[in-house]
Amino acid sequence: MTIFGVRCEFSNELIMKDFLLKKFLILVSLFTMPVVSYAQRYEADYLIGNYIRAYRTDADGSKWRKLIPNGTVIQVDRRIVAADSTSAGRNILAEFTYEGETYLSEARWLRFSESNPQETVDIFAGDDFSPTDSFVRKRLAFTRMNPLSPLGRFMYGLSLPLSQLLLMVAALLMLLRCRKAGWSAMPFIIAVALQVYSALMLGNDALWWCVPEYQGLGGAIVGFIPLALYLGMELAYVILIRTFISAGAGSGFARGAARAALIVIGVFGLIATLSAAYFAGMLILAEVVLACPVLAFLIAGMAKNMRRLYWHNPDGSVSDIYGNRYNSEDEARDAWRNRNVTAQ
Repeated sequence: MTIFGVRCEFSNELIMKDFLLKKFLILVSLFTMPVVSYAQRYEADYLIGNYIRAYRTDADGSKWRKLIPNGTVIQVDRRIVAADSTSAGRNILAEFTYEGETYLSEARWLRFSESNPQETVDIFAGDDFSPTDSFVRKRLAFTRMNPLSPLGRFMYGLSLPLSQLLLMVAALLMLLRCRKAGWSAMPFIIAVALQVYSALMLGNDALWWCVPEYQGLGGAIVGFIPLALYLGMELAYVILIRTFISAGAGSGFARGAARAALIVIGVFGLIATLSAAYFAGMLILAEVVLACPVLAFLIAGMAKNMRRLYWHNPDGSVSDIYGNRYNSEDEARDAWRNRNVTAQ
């Protein structure tokens, strides 16, 4: 009995040790649980709208989009670098769980939450989310910026494009009403300088207010209106000031300032504005075609008819859009028919 009694006491001691060990592990897990649950929390902070766009791809390849309101706190599970992105700032993605589903979103629109414990590490702290191209960032250090910084919020705000538009209006009005070419060049050059600065800092995002990806089709069409007005005033200013220079109007300072303005607009401003308008216009056109496929056939028919356009030259000959010259309209039409037969 004594032997059995000893064995019974030893068995109770093991049970007690096992109980104490489990209790210790439970206490440790309770103390460490807040650190795990609050680790790497981020807040949605989309500067161009009220929602960030998160995507989920199912096993069959279908893609679903979820709009998450700004200010929503999410816990990021891991950092992913996408290889198929053309922009360095966009290829860094955050994988997180939201409402029971796993989503991916651009990490540049996620702000490290202040609710994180002090020892929590920001997994995106070493990433460069500058919107501009890497070629520009490597050569111009001032173009490197965090979109969620005060500078980024200014660049993605309406103050900069509105300032450019108002300066261009002021330059055109000064030229038309005051006929002071030299003074009108000042707001003109400032507007172009701001335009170039915006393009350097934001790259393709410089037109964020009229890009369908950001604003939707309707918002992009409305946003394209001020861009078209800006381009029209820019062209009008160049034509008018070139006319004043040819007529010899103004003093030597005015003509010198006008020439300087033409150099600026010829090298930077006009090229940048035309390319920007073309870029935004093509994106909007693509969205329109996707929304209404019938328009694709209409646009294709218009493009085909555009190739048949021709005009009369002062010497009586006829030219088409390819630069070919013909003696008459009948000869131009015959050439067009022969070209179609040969193509078939």
